[in-house]
This record gives sequence, structure tokens and C-alpha cells, in this order.
Amino acid sequence: MRKHLSGTASPPSGFSLVEVTLAMAICALAVITLLGLIPQGMELSRKTSQMTDSSYIIEQIMRDLEGSTWASLNRNKSSSSASGTQNFVGSETRYYDLQAAPVTKDSSQIVYVAAFSFFDAHLPTDTTAQNNLIRVMGRVASTSNPSFNFSQASPATYVTFYDLISRTRGNLSDKR
Repeated sequence: MRKHLSGTASPPSGFSLVEVTLAMAICALAVITLLGLIPQGMELSRKTSQMTDSSYIIEQIMRDLEGSTWASLNRNKSSSSASGTQNFVGSETRYYDLQAAPVTKDSSQIVYVAAFSFFDAHLPTDTTAQNNLIRVMGRVASTSNPSFNFSQASPATYVTFYDLISRTRGNLSDKR
């Protein structure tokens, strides 16, 4: 041991090899844990972005439908069913790019496909179709395939929404 001028032994300076190894192991464990969270965070960010875009597309579609004339919504109306089942009225498919802006079916920028169908609406206490209500079922998928088939795809691969559109005083006469 070295002695200071005063004659007392000096304490050892620095860290021992065991202490340094233990600190490195703790730091490595922390870094590995944080790196393992990055893919999960990226996936969550991607899903959130898709949900936001899907919500925007749904709002856009419903705004367009609610602003349409009643005749255009009712264009393919089938006769009412005596059994009380909901009759298919019509359907439409639209395509959107990465910013959820509408594009054509033959565009190379398709990122979302939205399909929506119209059905006769029935009140819970009545089996006859209501003349002033149409039920809308829509689906939005994140895909670049313009011929995406919703009926064959897993429901987990797309967002589904339902809404009712009513014939209001403003569009009763269809003079828009």
C-alpha cells in the first residue's frame, strides 16, 4: 500500500473489474429492452395512421352520401321483402391514395379501397321497409388492390361502419 505524506493508507481509486462488468451488463439489458420496443411502437404508429385515414375516408363518404339527392341514393331500390329481411339497394366502391384523397380505379397510387352498400332500413317494431331511411354499411381496407374482395377477406383486415341516412325536409322533393 502506498502511504501519503501524512502516513495513512490511500483508498483505492477507480472501479474494480467486477463493478465495470456489472454496469455494462445492466446497460446492455436496458438497450436490448428498448430496441425490442421499437418494432412494436412502429406497428402501433402504422395502425394508428391507418385508423385515422379510415376515419377520414368514412367521414368523407358519409358527407357525400348525406349531401346526395334521395333519388341517387335510391337508384337501385328493390321491392320490400315480406319476410322482413333487409333488401339490398345498391353499392359503390371508391379508391383513395396515401393522403386519403380520392383517386380512380386504374390509378397506381391506390392505398385504400372503400366499398359501401345500401340496404332498406327497418324499424325494430316493423318488418316493412321505411321509405325515408336507408341503411349504409361501409368497409375500408388498406390495400393497393383495386379489386379487393371484402367478402373473401378476413374482417380483421378492414374497418366496417354502419350508418342510417334519412330523407329530410331539404331533400324530400329532390330539388337540389
